[in-house]
Amino acid sequence: MTILLIDNQEIILRGIEAVIEKELPTVTCVCFTSLEAGLQFIEKDECTLIIMEINWQFVNARGLVQQILSKKPYVSIIVFTASSEKIYAKWIIQAGAKGFVGKNKSVIELINCVKVVSNGDFYLGSTLLNQLAESLLQKRTPNPFDKLSAREMEICHFLIEGYYVSEIANIMKLHSSTVGTHQHRILKKLGVERVKEIRDLSQLYLSDC
Repeated sequence: MTILLIDNQEIILRGIEAVIEKELPTVTCVCFTSLEAGLQFIEKDECTLIIMEINWQFVNARGLVQQILSKKPYVSIIVFTASSEKIYAKWIIQAGAKGFVGKNKSVIELINCVKVVSNGDFYLGSTLLNQLAESLLQKRTPNPFDKLSAREMEICHFLIEGYYVSEIANIMKLHSSTVGTHQHRILKKLGVERVKEIRDLSQLYLSDC
């Protein structure tokens, strides 16, 4: 089996490659530090499993997952990222990814994820499982960002990362006024008045362990 690895940090990429090929000797890894080169490989070559970072400058993370799956629907995607599992895992799984592992997790968890996804199943980490259980059993979600629609969450992600409305509009191919309307709804749903407070809310939620 060939696994495509895409990450913008060479040292992390080579570390993942070494661990996977040691723990899973039948696997061959193909690595790219360039997202563009990785996407070109997906277009031309056959691979059934992709492990990738979703944090790329001026790239819509959810849109990236959906873009790949629209062209290669049989491909399984594992997101291995510095982005918060607490905030983003559910959102990315809903976009079509089969697994989500934070870079703060152990290598063993990533290997377990690869094994599970290789068998055709979804891999849900303990953080996401706890969120889903609380949502199901207690009829509420601990994640304040679950109040947002998929499109609002896309825009919220950019706002948390510090992008301007004009930049978000350009990336998502929307009119600035449309992004502004979404921003207003996001502020209202989250119960805050300024974009800075969205970032503060994300940090508060992450620290509330």
